[in-house]
Amino acid sequence: MAFGRDRPWGSAVLAMATASFLVLASSVARADGGDADGDLVPDDIEDRTERTVDGGVLPAIAPRNLFLSSNSVGAPADDRFRLTYEQGAFDLTYFREDTGGYAGSFTAKFDRLFEWADADGNGLILDDEIVSDWSLGGSAFENLTMSHREATSADGGFVHTFELRSTWRPGTDAFLVLTAAQRFLRLGPDRILTPMEVKMDLHLNHTFEVPGSRVGIALRVESSDESAMDFEHDSWDARRGFSSDESWINITSGARPSTMFFSWANNATADGVEGPLVVRSTHWSELPEEGYELLLAFPEGLDADLVRIVHDPTLGVVSAAYEGILLLPPPPDLQGDALLYGVSLVAMAALVGTTVLLAGRRRRKGE
Repeated sequence: MAFGRDRPWGSAVLAMATASFLVLASSVARADGGDADGDLVPDDIEDRTERTVDGGVLPAIAPRNLFLSSNSVGAPADDRFRLTYEQGAFDLTYFREDTGGYAGSFTAKFDRLFEWADADGNGLILDDEIVSDWSLGGSAFENLTMSHREATSADGGFVHTFELRSTWRPGTDAFLVLTAAQRFLRLGPDRILTPMEVKMDLHLNHTFEVPGSRVGIALRVESSDESAMDFEHDSWDARRGFSSDESWINITSGARPSTMFFSWANNATADGVEGPLVVRSTHWSELPEEGYELLLAFPEGLDADLVRIVHDPTLGVVSAAYEGILLLPPPPDLQGDALLYGVSLVAMAALVGTTVLLAGRRRRKGE
């Protein structure tokens, strides 16, 4: 019967399929440190450091406040941080499970808006060179509008974005965009947002009272936890290649080992042109709340009367969960084996050849 004579060919096909499977199995692997979304962070690190992020605005109608929480999952020492905002002040609180919960907190708030004229050209912000000065108290944020949305990044992680708009004074509008992500997120050629921080883009449109001067903001970064606070020119992100040319104030608690930070890029754009900031930092330790006053003077714009500034501070934590995960041995990873691949090819050829030969002999005997 034709069916009986064709069965050896079926065996040959089965042999070829079996051998092909061996070849494919030997070559299937994910390269060590693969990077599917192109953010230069290995996929296995992203998978292991992904966090649970939640956020929103309150109240639902005409919101005035925001909240965001970020929690590690399955780390040797899980941690979480919470960020809230109200009337120009951002409060960040850090928790570590391995130290019993609360690990520290700090506040970063917009304190004043000023104009600076560098009369002697020495590049230093002197008190008598501040030609205009406005307090940014609660009234500067009374006309605030706020929104929150979620999106999905290229690798499937959730990204939370908050937008805050306010008129700080007649002729000065502020637009803040806060971004937090579950996974590492590339934002530009030299900026990767980590899951352990919240990036804040500040857009400031300012009409000068004293034409030809430079606009700046005074920020206060303070903590009531008796934490050590230090100003440094290289931030945690910059040292690890997640950003470049960035300074920070790190807030370190000795009683409850933890480090939090407020950082900022050393450059900003004025009317679309990038230039360096002039920074004056003043530390105080004699007050009840240890902290810093930061005066950030932005670059000159193209117009003496009006300037549009874009700058990007960041608030975050040096995550104990992240550091602990990096110290773990990497998970087993399937790799392609060149020897197994070659042996599989030889085995496939031998199986197919033998099956065809046997099929031919059986056919001749049956004739």
